[in-house]
Formats: sequence, structure tokens, C-alpha cells
Amino acid sequence: MLCVMQCRGSENELEHISHFSLKMEFLEVLKVYVALTMDDTKKLELTKELLKLPISSSKLIIQVM
Repeated sequence: MLCVMQCRGSENELEHISHFSLKMEFLEVLKVYVALTMDDTKKLELTKELLKLPISSSKLIIQVM
């Protein structure tokens, strides 16, 4: 499991998360905790972006919290 805390959805953050999802082939759960200041619209956009990312494992579950 990997947890990303206080995610704001920046390009840099998405690049790092993408790297983890591609290189960590045994990763099963990726929890992304969004910043408390993020509104629901931006949280939905971030969720869509995260679900588009390429992954190395079919077992990977991405959770946006």
C-alpha cells in the first residue's frame, strides 16, 4: 500500500504518482488523500486524472479520499 497525503493534483504530483503506479508492480492499493482545501469539483477532476494513469498491475486499486 502507498499513501499520498495532501495531494492538490499538480502536474508534478501526478507525474510522481504515475511513476509509482508504473514501477511498483506489486502495489495493490494506492490511497490519495486530497488537501482539505480542495473543493468537490477539483476532487472529481483529480479522481478522473488518477484513473487515466497507466498502471503495471491489474490488482491495483486507486482510492481518492
